[in-house]
Amino acid sequence: MRLLHFFLSVMGSFHKTARYDCLVLLKKRCFPLYKCQKF
Repeated sequence: MRLLHFFLSVMGSFHKTARYDCLVLLKKRCFPLYKCQKF
């Protein structure tokens, strides 16, 4: 059960990072908005 919790926390931090990267790219206007809707 602890392993699952660890995995979920890692995935959660990856998810936040991906969202952040998406927003940074959006500001540079080199990334389509619809791709950011996934995050």
